[in-house]
Amino acid sequence: MGVNHSIKNGFSMISLFKLVFAVSILENAIANKNSRVRQLPQD
Repeated sequence: MGVNHSIKNGFSMISLFKLVFAVSILENAIANKNSRVRQLPQD
């Protein structure tokens, strides 16, 4: 039973890390898109 508990905790930590990682990638993509949009009129 202790092994199952540790496996569940590890899985939730991994899924949480994946979620944070995906959000950071999404924010980077949005920031890149915004910076490109700002640079276009300047050219």
